[in-house]
Amino acid sequence: MKNSKKTLLQKAVILGLVASAISFQACKKSFLNVAPAGNQSATQFWKTQDDATKAVNAMYANLREWKNIAFAPIAVESMGSDDAEKGSSPTDATFMNNFHNFTVTAGEGQVSDFWAGQYQTINFANQILGNVPGITMDQGLKARYLAEAKFIRAYAYFRLVRAFGDVPLRLSLPKNASDYNLPRTAKAQVWAAIESDLNDAASVLPQSYASADIGHATKGAALALHAKAALYQKNGPMWLPILPR
Repeated sequence: MKNSKKTLLQKAVILGLVASAISFQACKKSFLNVAPAGNQSATQFWKTQDDATKAVNAMYANLREWKNIAFAPIAVESMGSDDAEKGSSPTDATFMNNFHNFTVTAGEGQVSDFWAGQYQTINFANQILGNVPGITMDQGLKARYLAEAKFIRAYAYFRLVRAFGDVPLRLSLPKNASDYNLPRTAKAQVWAAIESDLNDAASVLPQSYASADIGHATKGAALALHAKAALYQKNGPMWLPILPR
C-alpha cells in the first residue's frame, strides 16, 4: 500500500511538473514575447505619408535631446570662447572649466556626448533620406521633407567638422556590419558634403511656412548656414541672393 501511494505521489508530481512546463511555455509565448506597445517595427513603418511626417517630426524633436542642447554642446561649442563662463557655484559642473581652460582630454564625457548627439541627428536624417523616397505620397511634400533632412544633416556635420575636423562621413544607412565603423573622412570632403546638402536644400525649401509648420527649415536657413560654412573655410567673398520681403 505504501509503495502504491508513493507511486501515485510520484506520478502526481511528474504530471504537475509537466503541466507547469506547458503552462510556462504558453505564458511565455502569449505574454512574455509581446512587442512593446509604444514601438513600431521598421517593416511596418515607412509606408504612408503620415509615416513620413512622423519621421520628420521626430528628427526635429531630436534636436531638443539632452546631448544636443545641454552640457555637451555648451562645453564643446561655447566654453572656449571669450564670452562664456561656467557660472553657478564653484563646485558645480567643474568639468566645464577644462573646456574654458583648454585642458580637456578626449576621454571627457561631454566630448563623447556631443559626438554621439550629432551622429544621432545624422541617423534621423539618413533614415528619412533612405526611406521616404519609396513612399507613395504628395510629391511636393516628399521633396520638401527630403530637403529638410538634408539641411538637418548638413547642420549636424557643420557642428562636427567645426569641433573635430576630420570625422566619419555617413551619407546613407548602413547595410551590413562593415558599414558601421567608418574611418575618418578628410574635413575638405565633409565641408563639400555640407555644401552639397545645403545647395540641394535651398533649391527646394520654401521661404516661409503656414502656422502649422513654423519652425521647419527654410530656404533662408539653408543659405545662411551655407554662408557660415563658407566663412569657416575662409571661402569668400560669397554672393547670396537677396530674398524678397
